[in-house]
Amino acid sequence: MSDPYDLVELSLDEVQALRHVVLRPGLDEQIVVESCNDHLEGAAHFGVREGGAVIAIGSISPDPHPSGGGFGWWRLRMMAVHPDFAGKGLGSVVLGACARHAAENGGVAMWANARMTAVGFYMRNGWMFDGEEFVDADTQLPHLRMTRMIGNVKLT
Repeated sequence: MSDPYDLVELSLDEVQALRHVVLRPGLDEQIVVESCNDHLEGAAHFGVREGGAVIAIGSISPDPHPSGGGFGWWRLRMMAVHPDFAGKGLGSVVLGACARHAAENGGVAMWANARMTAVGFYMRNGWMFDGEEFVDADTQLPHLRMTRMIGNVKLT
């Protein structure tokens, strides 16, 4: 990643503001925390900073696939890029950091419930459809479950 951007591991507190701005505007902050796997052992939050500001985020945690699909599944949640920085590849950088973290901790595959507006982003990053479109209970927006084998992620 080139200047002025820095890819970093973040604390839960550091991801909250961008989660609210992009993903859950108007929702009580505590609801966002409770709807995530933020406190599971192995969970991590990655982001990109410009200067001191967090401008892109994603969270990853060990979480079995909803179908009951075995060992090594990790769930990607709360991917967001500040609208002023969309289209610069920052989401892909955060996605790669999350995949590396999962792989370094025994992960073999990832899954996510992607907003329909983000499906193209995930597909460009090697993710595949996994099921039918559904409406997320928290956001009331259409989503699609997607999966990605971690073995195909370049870990450099």
